[in-house]
Amino acid sequence: ANLWRQYILDTCASVKEVTASDSKIRISDNPSNIGTHFLVLDKEGDAAAIEFLNGVMVVHTGDGLPVRVLSNSTYEASLPFRINGKRLPWFDKWSSIKRFVTAAGFVSEYQPGANGPDLGYAFKALAAVSSSMTRWSIVYDNINMEIFFISDGNPRIRRIDFKAFDYSCNTPVKVLDVNADLAGDISSKFDDYTPHLNRHLVNNSCAKLAASTQVKLSPQIVELLEAIKKPV
Repeated sequence: ANLWRQYILDTCASVKEVTASDSKIRISDNPSNIGTHFLVLDKEGDAAAIEFLNGVMVVHTGDGLPVRVLSNSTYEASLPFRINGKRLPWFDKWSSIKRFVTAAGFVSEYQPGANGPDLGYAFKALAAVSSSMTRWSIVYDNINMEIFFISDGNPRIRRIDFKAFDYSCNTPVKVLDVNADLAGDISSKFDDYTPHLNRHLVNNSCAKLAASTQVKLSPQIVELLEAIKKPV
């Protein structure tokens, strides 16, 4: 799923191009029988909910996407609880339907301010559908090419201006710790990727994993992750 997402970001400039990519590449059946889906939006305001179910790309867009929201359930299974006002199911895994209905309510009630999009409202909506498992919340401004985010290790809002980066193949890969003690515009705070930074990330992540879940990776796996020379 992550590789498909990266491929789409690298090769498609619009929602129409994403849906057309089905003739070239798609996500196959998941052995665990868990579907994969994405909410896609482009700079022109076009949007689509794209799901891979039983090896088939299912696309909801236009009139078929009356609510631009996704949670963990399929779009078809979620929508009736918002459109028809159905009572929430007695078993709602991951509170998926409840979060869908909550997010849809925020979207339908949104009123743009005189100064443009309301960033505070967006984070309020994300907070309303967060859980104990939430590690970061991200707001994308697809028109101005900006990203705003908070994380569990740093609740202050940080801003990334995507126009500030050089995307030529000759420039080094840039990285940033999402929990770094920063605030405001952090576009200039990214560092060049190095194996040392990757080693630090792996060790820190493995320590957190062991502390929170009691899952300890073998030294061989940790060493393999540390040996990665560059992002893939």
